[in-house]
Amino acid sequence: MMFLNPWLLTGVAAIAAPIVIHMLMRQKVKRIKWAAMRFLQVAVQRNERKLRIEDLLLLLLRCLLLILLALALARPAFRAAAGFALGGGPRTVVIALDNSYSMGLTDGGSSRFDNGKKAAEQIVDQLPVGSQVAFLLFSDVARPVIAEPAADLNLVRKMIGDAALTDRGSNVHPALRDALDILKRHASDRAEIYLITDGQATGWQEMAAMRREVTDARAHVGIVIPGPGEQPNLGVSDLALGSAMVPVGGATRFSIEATNYGKEPARNVTVGLGIDGEPPSDQAVIDSIPPGEGRRVSLFVRARTAGYHAVTAQLPPDHLAADDRRTMVVRAVEEVRVLLVAGDMGTTPREGDAFFIEHALAPVAAEDRGRYYIKTRVVPVGDLGGLKLADFDAVLLVNVPRLEQGSVADLEKFVRDGGGLMIFPGEKTDASFYNDTFGKSLGLLPAAMGAPWGDSGGKGKFRLLQAAAYTHPMVSIWQDPAAGTLTTAHFYKGLALEPLSAENKEAGQAVTVLNYGDGSPAIVERTWGSGRVIEFSSTGNAAWNDLPAHPAFVPLMQRALGRLVTRRDEALIIPVGGTFAYPAQPDWLYKEMTVTKPGPTSGSPGAGDKSKVELIGGAPLLQYGDTDHAGTYEVTIATQPPAKMNFATQTDPEESKLDPLPDADIKTLGVGTQVIHWEPEADMRQALGFSGSGREFWTLLATLALGVACCETFLAGRFSASK
Repeated sequence: MMFLNPWLLTGVAAIAAPIVIHMLMRQKVKRIKWAAMRFLQVAVQRNERKLRIEDLLLLLLRCLLLILLALALARPAFRAAAGFALGGGPRTVVIALDNSYSMGLTDGGSSRFDNGKKAAEQIVDQLPVGSQVAFLLFSDVARPVIAEPAADLNLVRKMIGDAALTDRGSNVHPALRDALDILKRHASDRAEIYLITDGQATGWQEMAAMRREVTDARAHVGIVIPGPGEQPNLGVSDLALGSAMVPVGGATRFSIEATNYGKEPARNVTVGLGIDGEPPSDQAVIDSIPPGEGRRVSLFVRARTAGYHAVTAQLPPDHLAADDRRTMVVRAVEEVRVLLVAGDMGTTPREGDAFFIEHALAPVAAEDRGRYYIKTRVVPVGDLGGLKLADFDAVLLVNVPRLEQGSVADLEKFVRDGGGLMIFPGEKTDASFYNDTFGKSLGLLPAAMGAPWGDSGGKGKFRLLQAAAYTHPMVSIWQDPAAGTLTTAHFYKGLALEPLSAENKEAGQAVTVLNYGDGSPAIVERTWGSGRVIEFSSTGNAAWNDLPAHPAFVPLMQRALGRLVTRRDEALIIPVGGTFAYPAQPDWLYKEMTVTKPGPTSGSPGAGDKSKVELIGGAPLLQYGDTDHAGTYEVTIATQPPAKMNFATQTDPEESKLDPLPDADIKTLGVGTQVIHWEPEADMRQALGFSGSGREFWTLLATLALGVACCETFLAGRFSASK
């Protein structure tokens, strides 16, 4: 047995008071002889023993009352059998509260996070005087709120009350690791860790490492899982641009995936798509989504002005609000300027190397070319050196043999600054030039140009493109059979492409966009600097294949151009918790930057975080990292007039999976691990085995003290009555 408030045992000394009073009442008195006394003496002697017994009984009851009160105030408890049997006295405690977005799950009333805060407060309330508490908030990262154990429990309560939910995913390991580190710095034989989390299985992926760390530290860990339990949940798990680009005024297609994370089928699910905070302008109804599966729909919106726009897909509200919406930011363009450099212009336009590509990029009548948003210009290779590449968004090299050194340097800078480069081989292509100059020297080429295969005569053997598994964004549209097929085109000749590794820090990983049916690469891409390079293995005209004669050629060329033009815009969408980094215009350098977060303060005067546009890596860069909440962030640059842009953060769909890790698996952390499923109406002290210190019985002692007091009062009145 132990006492949680042992210093209050000093109250037992109060039993001296009734004893002293009793002794004083027994002091000797002066005897006076009185003749009539002899008539009373017999009666007095007869009752003297009875009176002495009554006085002693009252004395004992009064002493017992004081002892019981002192013991009750000292909070005696039996030692617990496991885990938290740490003895009495002050504790060193680390409380870690999960604030990932799955903790926002409600049952229509309070959320898991609200209940978790109440549980944390109750843990603090039951700690003995003199205890010290550190407080952490964790999601996929752990953040100390009170980094070192503090004895000011009122401060701890305030920090718990001020804690806020985020839209981040969950990972228990960082919180446990930091809690163990805190306890190592503050060694104590009465140390406890309380992890307050929903027990979501996705947050316990590093169980082996956690088990090892807890075992080495011999830590006592309490896992508190607040209610409510699992609820039906639908979420927007993906939102992607379905069109090649976003032209101003044009209908732009977006692909939305809705996923059922519940245990029962979801029926008649309405999916809506809106732009810039407006109500959904397009909707679709999904008849049924089986448990654990997702369904895709395509919806359309129109951007009325050029610039940055927030597009939001949404589902009807349910018990987990964070995944009911998903937002992305796109850049609407009024004009896309494309330079096509032809190795052979041909005697007639139709014979030119770039003829089919030019018409695929601008598939409208000649009289409508001026109004179409993609503007093309075709030049022979000899004219490339006299052009300012910064005037274009993309450059296409079509059957170009080789380039002058000045043109190579211009293209290098063009791609580094965010331009797009597309390369089509042909009979004139000097493969060794491309491999040496763009490959070995610059690391810009996605794949080495190998030996040619096949015969360009259009007879004999041919290759077909892959028939399925169109996972790359450039060709993902053909996952839908209604979009047509890529497999009807015949490729009679091409260059073997061998993807190259990244040779310098500016080069991204080479990615195969599309294969032939035999598994060899047909299209390969890589990012380089702020731009992107796409390389084809066969011609962009009918010299080596008949692809230009098939319907798929136009969308394939449009989507390839879209990959080049939207390269920079990929930085406008980041995961929650990521860092926004975007190339700034030169005149923005050192200007004040204000970032307004999504939420109630959005648009409020003076709201937002302020910083400066810095020079990073030799170029001006917009950079911002406080992105714990999903939605649209607005960036304002203090130019005249102010420049504005947006970026969006998106939640991790894995966090929407609410399946809990079995208690038995959690308990394998260590012998002292205790798992408590807690509801707000429950007594946390009792749930944890009475404060994790063993079972208390002060209430029993207090009840006995009350009974003794009542008995003493009754007997004192009865004994003092006239006899």
